[in-house]
Amino acid sequence: GCRWLKIAGDEFLKQHKTEQSLKCYLKIIEDLSAYKFTEESATIFIETALQYGKISMARQETSKVLSILNNALQLAQEYKYYRWDSASPLSQLLGAAGNDESGGNL
Repeated sequence: GCRWLKIAGDEFLKQHKTEQSLKCYLKIIEDLSAYKFTEESATIFIETALQYGKISMARQETSKVLSILNNALQLAQEYKYYRWDSASPLSQLLGAAGNDESGGNL
């Protein structure tokens, strides 16, 4: 289900159909958030959250996008998806959005 929806969302994005792409990505995020993550579902969630964040930061409610990206950040750390440093795409995306008052993750 979610893997095919991710492929569809990516195809929409390649065709510059961002609204359709965002709908696919948000559906994946909502569906996967309702279950306990496995390594595979965490990977799909993280990759989807990155795509969603890249195209929606200026268009969607920022607090919602940041919440999704923070969930992806936690999963990436838990599943060691990226070597966690300032060069990782998720870290860069969150850094571009700002930090919380404590100076840590949002």
